[in-house]
Amino acid sequence: VLQEKEIERVGGVGIKKIDVRIVAATNRDLEEEVAAGRFREDLFYRLNVIPLHLPPLRERGTDILLLCEHFLKRFSEKDGRELLLLSPATRKVLLAYAWPGNVRELENLMRRLCILVEGDTVTSHDLPEKVLEGVDIDTLPEEPQPSTYLPASYGQGGFSWPTLATLKDHEQGLKEFLETVENRLLDEALEQADGVKNQAAELLGIKRTTLIEKLRKRGL
Repeated sequence: VLQEKEIERVGGVGIKKIDVRIVAATNRDLEEEVAAGRFREDLFYRLNVIPLHLPPLRERGTDILLLCEHFLKRFSEKDGRELLLLSPATRKVLLAYAWPGNVRELENLMRRLCILVEGDTVTSHDLPEKVLEGVDIDTLPEEPQPSTYLPASYGQGGFSWPTLATLKDHEQGLKEFLETVENRLLDEALEQADGVKNQAAELLGIKRTTLIEKLRKRGL
């Protein structure tokens, strides 16, 4: 079906052409599964057209707090209550927790807090035992400040987000500008990795297959 885009219905008398888009997801490394003989190689290569790697929530840094604030705002407005805020200690705990249930677990926790917390601030005492037991309270890191986790500057003199004026100065559209940035990062990663694609992909935080696809599009 995937290869020929054809089906034959039970009881049918002919072949029917289909035009569908397959979106598949997994929490396993399918290349490793194929190598171990636990996933069919032919199926993998028929599905693996445009791979997207989504890192788990625990690897997303301060994105965790942005999501917390987003869900608290949504649920506070829905319940008609004052916006619920996170105390500094609570923010540290949420950043250190591993979030095995990823975004769904985080969303459910924010919903629970909006229902159960009576004041306007969530303290660490309001968090469930599972979360508190999953972190070492005595060694919690300080919450990173914006200057420590923003990417390196595209230009000089510290980080600054690109603006429309930046596109105008470079005489580029958005697509061309993003391609320029991506190409520079690809070149730098390959240079640092001495051309070893596995290492370059690790530096960029992407899979080797994704890197190879990007290089193929550049004709390399």
